[in-house]
Amino acid sequence: MKYLILTSIIIFSHPVQSQNAREIVQKADEKMRGSSMQVELTIKTIRPTWTRAMDVKAWMKGTDYSMILIQFSV
Repeated sequence: MKYLILTSIIIFSHPVQSQNAREIVQKADEKMRGSSMQVELTIKTIRPTWTRAMDVKAWMKGTDYSMILIQFSV
C-alpha cells in the first residue's frame, strides 16, 4: 500500500507536457540541421548499356541560406 501511494505521488507530481505533431517535427528538424550543414554525395546510375554519375555538394546555414552544386560526369 505504501508503494502504491508513493508511486501515485511521483507520477502525478510531474506535469504532463504534450506536444503536437508540428512541434515534434520542428525539434527533429532542428536537431538534424543544426546551425549549419555540409553534404557531399555521389549518385551512380548503372544500366546495361550506359553508366552515369552525379556529384552533389550542398551547404546550408540555418533555414535562410543554402547552395547546391550539381556536377554530372559521363
